[in-house]
Amino acid sequence: MSFKTICLLFIIVWFAWFPKFYSLFVHHRTTARVVFCDVGQGDASLIVDGDFQLLIDGGPSLDVLSCLTQNVSPFDHELEWLVLTHADADHFYGLTSVLQTYTVRHLMIYNMAKASDDFYAFYQAVWSQLQVGNLEVVFPALGARQCLSSRVCVEVLSEFRDFFPLNIYQDHQSFENLSDMITKFVPKSYDYNNGSIVLKLYFDQFSFLFTGDAEEPQELAILDTGLLTKVDVLKSGHHGSKSSSSPLFLAAVQPENIVISCGLENSYGHPHQLTLQRYADLGAQVWRTDLQGTIVIDFDDNGYWHWSSPHSLPD
Repeated sequence: MSFKTICLLFIIVWFAWFPKFYSLFVHHRTTARVVFCDVGQGDASLIVDGDFQLLIDGGPSLDVLSCLTQNVSPFDHELEWLVLTHADADHFYGLTSVLQTYTVRHLMIYNMAKASDDFYAFYQAVWSQLQVGNLEVVFPALGARQCLSSRVCVEVLSEFRDFFPLNIYQDHQSFENLSDMITKFVPKSYDYNNGSIVLKLYFDQFSFLFTGDAEEPQELAILDTGLLTKVDVLKSGHHGSKSSSSPLFLAAVQPENIVISCGLENSYGHPHQLTLQRYADLGAQVWRTDLQGTIVIDFDDNGYWHWSSPHSLPD
């Protein structure tokens, strides 16, 4: 093979593989984005700052893994932070597979559980990482603020009443013991939705509010803390249910953009027309994963953001 032929082959291979090389090694290392993953009737939000990732909830299926694959380098097998807002399956189910696929360094969660086989599978996945020393479990405290990366900081706006007499993530429980503890210590009337972790997140100068499935009672409790302020983006509470996004709450946060994560033609009727009307009255731009697919906000180095989605909202 002549030298000229070898050079020609090298040039062909270079141009064929350079885009893939750039995507895998360069683009992912410089990515700065917030992703509202299309996981159907559930929640999963991914925050990426270069090699740093924060995943808030995991949706009701394995779809969250596809979202991670599309936004995290295949050579990066570590997630810095997971947050589980509350113990409903449409928020925690996908996190079981995430914990089985990635090394996770920190899990933000309340000392709470549900008596179900699916939640116990998640609990066991957490314990597997705790046993090998990968994971630190963090119970968030009202008003706590922490910078997780050079560009991402979070503030806790919710308060939690712990019913258990021990830390279930420090003292491993069998399924039977955990179920017995839930029956014994957690009131039958306990509302998991209104026990959500609520986070205000700052990405550079932009502010986001993640409320899990918080409904009006928890929204009003957060208002009473005095910590609630205007935000740029509201992740719609409880998938756009009419029990969330109460008028007083919306008046306090005044979001310019609202993202609703829900499944197409879901059986719950989310988002509710009353909620959509409240958003329209605010003049907020509404984004919906059921109609638009995964919604991505990219941040550049000049202080601007760029929104995108596979589909536009119908007129």
